[in-house]
Order: sequence, then C-alpha cells, then structure tokens
Amino acid sequence: MLQFENIITERLILLPLGMEYCDDIYREFDEEVALYMVPRAFSVQDRSAAEMFLKNCELANLNGTDLELAVLDKNTREFIGAAAVIKLHRRVPEIGLWVKKSAWGRGYGLETVRALIDWTFAHKAYPYILYPVDRDNRPSCLIAEACGAKEDNDYMQKSESGRTLNVIEYHIVNKNSD
Repeated sequence: MLQFENIITERLILLPLGMEYCDDIYREFDEEVALYMVPRAFSVQDRSAAEMFLKNCELANLNGTDLELAVLDKNTREFIGAAAVIKLHRRVPEIGLWVKKSAWGRGYGLETVRALIDWTFAHKAYPYILYPVDRDNRPSCLIAEACGAKEDNDYMQKSESGRTLNVIEYHIVNKNSD
C-alpha cells in the first residue's frame, strides 16, 4: 500500500485529489488547458465526467497504483491545478500535470514537477520517470529540460477531442539508482 503524506514545496501543497475539487476541475480544465493533453476538457462534457474522473483518482490513490494530486497555493489553499505520478506499480512511472490558465507563467509547473520527481525517487528506486509532453507545448518541454530530462522517444497519439498530439517522451533518470 502506498504511504503518502502531503508534498509541501516553497509555495505549494500537493494533496490527494478528491470530490471536494470537482468544481475547480470542471471549471478550470477547459479546452485551452487540455489542448496538448489526451483527456478531453471537462468544460465541454457533462459534469458527471469530472465526477467520474475524481472517483477514479480516489480509487487509484487508495490502491496505490497512482498518486493523483490537487496542486494548491500553500498559503491561501487556492486551487492551481492537478498533477499525478501514474503507474507506480510498474517498472517506470509517468508524471502528468496541468495548471489553470490564470496561474500560467508563475513557475508552478516546474515547482510541482520537481516535487513529484523527488517524491517518486524517494518512494522507490525507479531507474527513470517518463514525462510525455506534446512537442508544441513549449512550456512543458522547458519544464522537462529544466529538470534534466532527456528526449528519448517520440510518437503520435490521438487525444480524446480528436487532435493528433506529437508527443516527446522525456526520461528523467534517477541519479541514485544502480
């Protein structure tokens, strides 16, 4: 079973996603935020899609297969976005992240990803972590590069909204593994 305590950074607190964030998820995960992601924006779906997503997040957290998190401002508890480390039960996990539009450009994404990398490698001696991003999502590519990630693979993937994503699969190597 996954042991988890909230992740606290200089400006953020990352804690398990739950139904209390449904309004935020439904409102903030819109078409512009979801543009470079596989999931379809909740703002164009029925609210029940956001509810189902959160139920699945809670189950994955409980089962220890994923770490699905809300990203909040540490001082105000304002919702900033969502982040995850998925496939914790496999040889190589994967990081994902989105930040609401009004919080773009403030370094929250980089701060979150660095915290997730540290937590993941402290949790288990994985050889590396995957961080897939769309090549056209330059801010996410810069986050990966700032974390020392190396481009290792690329592929095309269809998003749920029908867009073709040109994915770069970055590998973030665990410098402490054998």
